[in-house]
Amino acid sequence: MAAAEKHDFRVIVIGAGPGGICTAAKLLEAGIKDIVVLEKAGGVGGT
Repeated sequence: MAAAEKHDFRVIVIGAGPGGICTAAKLLEAGIKDIVVLEKAGGVGGT
């Protein structure tokens, strides 16, 4: 997303570890598609 664009998400998931990825998947299954997953590292991870 370009810096000039602004979007308000319905759900923000903090962390792209197993819990964050599963949460995002369950939200998608529930029909909630306006989500974003934020991760401070360069890729997915977690413990």
